Amino acid sequence: MRKWIYGSLLTLALVLLFALPASAQSIVLDKLYASVEIPDTYVVITPDNTADFADWLQGRGTTSEEAANDMLKRGVLLQCWTSEGDVCIELTATQNNDAANIFDINEQSTSVRAQYRLSHYPDNAFLSDGYDFSSSDWKNTPSGRFLILRYVYSQNGQVDHRGMMRRTIRNGYEITFDLKVYNRSITNKDNTNLNKIWDTFKFVTVQPLPAAASAKINITDTPPKETNKASFTFAGTAAEGVQFTAVVMGLSNPTPVVTNLEVGKSGNFKMPITLPKEGVFMVTVTADYQGVDVMELAYPVTYQRTLLAVDVKTEIPESVTSDEFTVLGESTPGALIQVFVNDEIVAKKKVNGEGKFKIDLDTSKEGAYTLVLAFSKEGLADRRVSYNFSRQWSDNDMLSTLKSQAIKPAYNNLVSKIEGYDGRVMGYKCYVVSIAQSGNEWILKLALAKKPTGYDNIILAVTDSEPTVTPDSRVMMYGTCAGMSLPGDGTDTATTGDTSGTSSKEGSYPTFELLQISAL
Repeated sequence: MRKWIYGSLLTLALVLLFALPASAQSIVLDKLYASVEIPDTYVVITPDNTADFADWLQGRGTTSEEAANDMLKRGVLLQCWTSEGDVCIELTATQNNDAANIFDINEQSTSVRAQYRLSHYPDNAFLSDGYDFSSSDWKNTPSGRFLILRYVYSQNGQVDHRGMMRRTIRNGYEITFDLKVYNRSITNKDNTNLNKIWDTFKFVTVQPLPAAASAKINITDTPPKETNKASFTFAGTAAEGVQFTAVVMGLSNPTPVVTNLEVGKSGNFKMPITLPKEGVFMVTVTADYQGVDVMELAYPVTYQRTLLAVDVKTEIPESVTSDEFTVLGESTPGALIQVFVNDEIVAKKKVNGEGKFKIDLDTSKEGAYTLVLAFSKEGLADRRVSYNFSRQWSDNDMLSTLKSQAIKPAYNNLVSKIEGYDGRVMGYKCYVVSIAQSGNEWILKLALAKKPTGYDNIILAVTDSEPTVTPDSRVMMYGTCAGMSLPGDGTDTATTGDTSGTSSKEGSYPTFELLQISAL
């Protein structure tokens, strides 16, 4: 989880810069030293005017106070809503760790820009926050470099919205234009509308880099959390003249071990650090540039000669929303990894020569997952790490899967060959004949056909949740075939007041365990 550091409230001044057509207003963003133009076709909400849109916000399930607090918490400067309420273009500016360290992405090295881009995709440091990015590319504009991003945002395993971002770091803020689309897919028109606003964004003033950002420190190799070797390297790139100091302290070693290094003309640095003996240590690294302290980082390190070091880099979320999930990490080169999912071994892999590993997991099935990674290497103590998470499907995920799996045999074949269809997923367009409760279950009597004389080709669907559909409506039903019902087994309660249907035996119908049903 990234640590967001929010500064004071950004003041948003609505100022008419010059005579504009009636179709747009220019907004000055004081703290960003920037401006943007918003078409009048949008409902524009800011932290300061939520009270003016109290009724509109109430229709979206929130109050003006809640909306204002949420916007302030997330650094939202403004929201541009369509009149339909299905699309929001949100402009945010946050002073987080990236913004403080980088300050202006345009003034940083290629490696720093690459690291920032990769943190969105494919490394995806934002997955635990609910953002699943599918692309990340730089685009140069008159206002500097912006990342062009596409994503799906989920909460509690359910898709909340789909979106596109335009993101940069400048003047000490991470600035994001975020287009959010609800209850549908993104279209080319959405992208065009986002660009119409984003293209008007301009920096009036570009602030010079402070000392910390001018040092251009980009760390590529950090002290390990665990190690079986006494020495390691702290490495990266920085501006010429940056002076690094590493101090090693341990409870069992009261005398600090100090290492110093000054960055040369190339900008590349490698600082070897040696631990005095086995134990638990705190390695503190500071940097000085032009007489100013520009960095201080602390790393806990455990050193044991027989330790099989394991560092899982991927943060395992409580739930995943994709059919595949990748786990990245580092360990001792050549170590064997056995991958167990729900107590079954699914893969064996080896840590590569660089000490890195990648494990791709199949999470296409909905439900709970227990992941165990068992590490082993001759001469070192075995290690096991375990995680618990769940795969939760959204309604759209479920529908897509059911569409791909479902079969639809003719009714006569279904009845005559019912045993061969046991356990198969089927999908039918049906008419709801009746709905009845039997104990803790609900039984839906459905008809595949409707004639002037009444309903025909009857099936039953059983569920433990109260159906949201109503009698006489037309629906799409997906279910797992469970054979024929038997007279007197409780399913006959669903036929009250109706005797229609065709089956192989009076009062017996093809029966399904209901997976999904929706009105047509």
